[in-house]
Amino acid sequence: MFRRAILGALSVLAIAGVVSGTDFYVSPTGQSDNAGTITDPWNLQHALTLGQGVQPGDTIWLRGGTYSGTFVSYLNGTAASPIVIRQYPGERATLDGGSSAGTAVLAIRGSYTWFWGFEIMSSDPTRQSSQSGSNPSDIHRGDGVQIWQTGNHAGFKFINLVVHDARQGFSFWKEAIDAEINGCLIYYNGWNGTDRGHGHGIYTQNQDGTKHIVDNIIFENFDHGIQAYGSSSAYLNNYDIEGNTFSSDGLIATPDGGRNLLIGGDSTAQNLTISNNLFYYKSTVGPDSAFQLGYGAGCSNTNVTNNYVSNNTFFDGGCLPVTMSGNTFYGATSGFAETQYPDNVYDSAQPSGMKVFVRPSAYEPGRANITVYNWPHQSTVGVDLNGAAYMGGAYEIRNAQDFYGAPVASGIFDGSLVTLPLSGLTVASPVGWAAPSVTGPEFNVFVLLSLPGPDQYFDVPPGDLFYDSIRIVSANGITAGCHAGYYCPQASTLRSEMAVFLLKSEHGSAYAPPAATGSVFDDVSSGAFAAAWIEQLAAEGITGGCTPTKYCPNAAVRRSEMAVFLLKTKHGSDYTPPPATGDVFDDVPSGAFAAAWIEELSAEGITGGCGPRKYCPDNIVTREQMAALIVHTFGLQ
Repeated sequence: MFRRAILGALSVLAIAGVVSGTDFYVSPTGQSDNAGTITDPWNLQHALTLGQGVQPGDTIWLRGGTYSGTFVSYLNGTAASPIVIRQYPGERATLDGGSSAGTAVLAIRGSYTWFWGFEIMSSDPTRQSSQSGSNPSDIHRGDGVQIWQTGNHAGFKFINLVVHDARQGFSFWKEAIDAEINGCLIYYNGWNGTDRGHGHGIYTQNQDGTKHIVDNIIFENFDHGIQAYGSSSAYLNNYDIEGNTFSSDGLIATPDGGRNLLIGGDSTAQNLTISNNLFYYKSTVGPDSAFQLGYGAGCSNTNVTNNYVSNNTFFDGGCLPVTMSGNTFYGATSGFAETQYPDNVYDSAQPSGMKVFVRPSAYEPGRANITVYNWPHQSTVGVDLNGAAYMGGAYEIRNAQDFYGAPVASGIFDGSLVTLPLSGLTVASPVGWAAPSVTGPEFNVFVLLSLPGPDQYFDVPPGDLFYDSIRIVSANGITAGCHAGYYCPQASTLRSEMAVFLLKSEHGSAYAPPAATGSVFDDVSSGAFAAAWIEQLAAEGITGGCTPTKYCPNAAVRRSEMAVFLLKTKHGSDYTPPPATGDVFDDVPSGAFAAAWIEELSAEGITGGCGPRKYCPDNIVTREQMAALIVHTFGLQ
């Protein structure tokens, strides 16, 4: 249950700067003619084909279970309001392409769509081909994710997916403009031919915009971890490859080989940023290279900084970075002279110390990748998770090589070092192939999943302008947030929610209003959300509704209305503020709606407005603003 709670909370995120919309739901047993609600879900392909009104800003939740078959997404969001497709909290959603005659499990068309947190794989057991080359007729699994190559598609993001045992993890082609793969686990992709292993974690080309490949864990694919490669007519331009951990790609094949990262082909690779990546092969194996730049042709405008490479680095085709500093190269280097780039560490002998790297997620606070080079072969290591885990919050840590297995550590984070085991760990079993050897104790990778501490939220970090107000309303029992571990600070405050906030602020967190009758407002039945609170708000004379017979529970509260609600709750329904002067805010003349209430709110020091001499009376009150207004109105501490 602890594991499911952590996963569930981490599956719900209020996306900063993104307009939120409607939630839709799909399930393995859903139907296309259903309503797309949580109790009446669609099937997945229907949702991906612009099912019944999916709009920019909407979220499609994948309920748990196995979605068998292959799928094509046609969804179009916008840069400000992407459509998000996410695994439902606390459940494991798996797209299984099976034996698909080489058709991709998930093919991507459309634009500005984010794919988040679910599993993509193939259960087809055939991994050994009787043929050589890259297009055998007897390997039927498809790519995990494939960008459609007809027309350009902007703004795709692939976040914290688990992509394994496919023909290729990602076919990340040039048609995906300004696309990103972030935080994904990518492993066991490919097959074995009579000549060698085939299939990469990511195969990519790029022409326009920048491709960002960031903070992924990529290991034990049958050929390369990432291959950015192509003919003289292909483009290998504009890559940001940062913070990834690579391990042992190609070693699972027979014969073994491959590279962790190759950027180079028969055209010049241009505008490359390769920074803060971590590479590993055991010193006893002989890969082509852990890290290779250039192939037939070289590169231009390339920057290589702060990478840790073990072992073997090869620059080919005259590919020489413009800058290369802060890197550690263990093992052989070739294609450049160490004296050309003196601001690096070059180790021909195996290092002797312990190296631990912690990379917090850019999308899920409380999540981080932990990479450990255990050169002294210790059995454990203490890891500092301050800045990654939440103080006082629950956490669990998983072995990336067996991500769906039991956590290797868990507890409540108190700021002290967390002990991780480095030996005796297991690896997941590939589909239809023998499991590889463990890389520990010498090298291990972990994933931290954690929850905030008491009265803290993932989406309200310390230092946020509203952090103290939100912590105070939470500590006073007025709200527990919008979802487990999240407050949704920039979401609108609805009139239904406002009733609860106001009455709990007035009467205390233990207060419970009388049961609802359903006879006060035509649009608030007795079983509606917050019905009892809404009827009590009316009984106390704080509101008469939005019309004589309606309350409009799902309408957002405006700042002008909120001035009335707050002061009536504080002073009583009979309270009347002094007449308005029109001299306090330039956008609130004396005759404006609620002008007297707005000026009194300012006079009591509850608000200073939205800017110099402005109140913004028609603006929506966000949940973070609501917290601050409540704290100042009722003097909460």
